[in-house]
Amino acid sequence: MLGTPLVVYRLTIHPSYQRRGLATCLMDFAEAVASSRSYDVIRLDAFTRNPGALALYENRGYRKAGMVRFREREFFCFEKQIDPKADRRPEQADSDVY
Repeated sequence: MLGTPLVVYRLTIHPSYQRRGLATCLMDFAEAVASSRSYDVIRLDAFTRNPGALALYENRGYRKAGMVRFREREFFCFEKQIDPKADRRPEQADSDVY
């Protein structure tokens, strides 16, 4: 089992704003916060029938760690180890404005 997790519970982009890099920016921010706050891993889940989300997480180095079922739908569980020494600090990553 990996160490202390930061959990992304929900990442949703309105359809009118998809494919503009917003989810990438939000994940950059989540990873910077995790790194700056000494989390060891980020965990999240994604609907198995959401190819855009699955590609986003897999391309960012998240690995499938299992599957769960919520409300009759299947979701992949993803996780990614975080290097707390990595310099991934977008502006305000250490702020409490999230």
